[in-house]
Amino acid sequence: MKKAMSIFAVMMLASTAYAEGEAVTEQAPAAAATDVSKNAPAVKPASTSEVKTTEAAPKADIRKPTKDVEKFWSELSWEELTPDERSLWTVLGWSEKNWSSDDPNDPASNSKDWKNLSKEEQAAASALGYNEQEWDVE
Repeated sequence: MKKAMSIFAVMMLASTAYAEGEAVTEQAPAAAATDVSKNAPAVKPASTSEVKTTEAAPKADIRKPTKDVEKFWSELSWEELTPDERSLWTVLGWSEKNWSSDDPNDPASNSKDWKNLSKEEQAAASALGYNEQEWDVE
């Protein structure tokens, strides 16, 4: 459970980092002054449909456990994690070394209650499928 909880915290951090760039709206170019000269083409203002808006969305390469979150993550090796999943787990203090072994030095986040995780750790954990109830299960 602790390993999965740690994974969750990393995802929370990654989600937070990702969320900082959310809802980016590209500005439509200002309409050029109407120039009726023969050599200058008329510039029409961009319509609303031509303005691109990027909304924050979950990354496609972060899996979402549907049942037991802890079991889901604990059954995967570090190598089986996607780069984005590894990044989230890293926020929670996990590495290839402590993930793949029975290293007695689990990350500090592993022994924290949800309320004691940093916002970044909570964001990483959330991105990995954890919530407060699942995180605090012993």
